[in-house]
Amino acid sequence: MNVWIVAVGEPLPIEQSNERLLRAGIFSKMLAARGHQVTWWTSTFLHMKKRHLFDSDRVVEVEPGVRMRLLHGLAYDSNVSLRRLIDHWIIGRKFAGQAASEPRPDLILCSFPTIELSLEAVKYGRRESVPVVLDVRDLWPDIFVALAPRGLRSLVRLVLAPYFSMTRRAFEGASTVVAINEGFVDWGVKRAGRMRTSRDRAFPMGYPDVEPSEGAITIAGKFWNDLGVAGDGVFKAIFVGNIGRQFEFEPIVEVARRMACEPVQFIICGTGNFSETLLRLSKELPNILLPGWVGSDEIWTLMRMSQVGLAPYHAEESFTHSLPNKALEYFSAGLPMISSLPGALQTLLETAQCGVTYANRDADALEAALRRLLFDPDLRQRLGDNARALFKSQFSAAHVYSEMIDHLETLLAAKSAPT
Repeated sequence: MNVWIVAVGEPLPIEQSNERLLRAGIFSKMLAARGHQVTWWTSTFLHMKKRHLFDSDRVVEVEPGVRMRLLHGLAYDSNVSLRRLIDHWIIGRKFAGQAASEPRPDLILCSFPTIELSLEAVKYGRRESVPVVLDVRDLWPDIFVALAPRGLRSLVRLVLAPYFSMTRRAFEGASTVVAINEGFVDWGVKRAGRMRTSRDRAFPMGYPDVEPSEGAITIAGKFWNDLGVAGDGVFKAIFVGNIGRQFEFEPIVEVARRMACEPVQFIICGTGNFSETLLRLSKELPNILLPGWVGSDEIWTLMRMSQVGLAPYHAEESFTHSLPNKALEYFSAGLPMISSLPGALQTLLETAQCGVTYANRDADALEAALRRLLFDPDLRQRLGDNARALFKSQFSAAHVYSEMIDHLETLLAAKSAPT
């Protein structure tokens, strides 16, 4: 197959040698390993780091079978901003203009959102008779209505009416809906105005289970040692991800303050809009370490030096219905998880017995969960073993995305079969 992947906002394999790849990055490599040709359409703007990788459109050959078409748009500092909306419009228009210069693909897999790119991919697919699979990652624009104050939701929905219209048109024109969970598949099919079929399937986020080289682990270990990460005998609670509005870091800071004289260290990795505020809140706390953005080798090593992974999510609808990639990352290392997210993740932590959920904004409950794992190593070991077993059986990227490639190959074979 000649496959186009259309996805923005993910880490790119050309940023640095050990960049932590997510769904599109991992999937493109696995497609190429199967012998397929991949063109990944994305943006030059690094959403997580809030900066451009290039100052103009680029075409980059990543590896045999994988090339990237990077479209230059508008930089933005805030995830909720007019500049971001303008950027999405620019990238959508650029895709529409440049797609015609590329060899026609056999299939397009497009992440939703963004709304604009999804609609343009569907328009191209309809015009060129190319099947388009929309992969639902988030419930745009519904989520923006849900986040608005109750009394303003009707007004917000009215303002966003063009985006609701574009979303409906995108799903109506898509050949198939896949998503990171069953609820998101149903949501997409409902927007398409049709019944769900066997073509519409859920594939959870997958996480790679690849151990770095011995040399890379040694270098990463020295990196953490030089930064002051404590060795054995100190309970290390870690967070890896975007330091943004979707997380509640204040309870972590409060608990760190309470436990400042105890053998507990909090390592919070990442960058984002809340980074400066978090730095200010924690500047007098020696048991909080903020190393900034780190690579995949450092993440792999840190998780295996630590005792628990933190997931301090706000209880937003787009999170409560899904399993965040952060959970799979922690599970891959056999790390018990302490989460503030109700819904699907809480149910999984309870049924698989691999973590603890505390109430949003409740520092007392977070402290109690931490102390429970701190003083009960047998419980910690049991939860960690369960987490690792769950990952291997359900969330390994090799397993999840192999099934997803099989599904796409089946869809294309069915389209090509004589009638």
